Amino acid sequence: MLKLPMSTIQHCNQYSSDISAIAKIYGKPLERDGETFMSVEKMLLDFTMKNARFKVKDNVNTQNVLGEAINQFLNQNANELIQEMRPAASQSIAKLFRRFLNDAFSNIPMRLWLLEN
Repeated sequence: MLKLPMSTIQHCNQYSSDISAIAKIYGKPLERDGETFMSVEKMLLDFTMKNARFKVKDNVNTQNVLGEAINQFLNQNANELIQEMRPAASQSIAKLFRRFLNDAFSNIPMRLWLLEN
């Protein structure tokens, strides 16, 4: 278990590259004002990430000793940390995208974006 005095951490950034994601969207038609819209009921998302870097800044310790130690640990174990966080991150990202898609789909009738052959 890793316990850190997070109250001293003022800034934490994570940089990523080479991200691949796949999403599965479950929706249903929603009738309103004579038009058919889509409502996203469920969204599943998974992703992989090849490169991740963390940068933590400790503003309490002026020499940033704690921040540098945390940076070293995080960056040496970045792949393992990302794998551990991936399920929770996938759920959080899916929740945000679901909200975004519902906002968009509630304003654009399906006939304008879902074309039939």
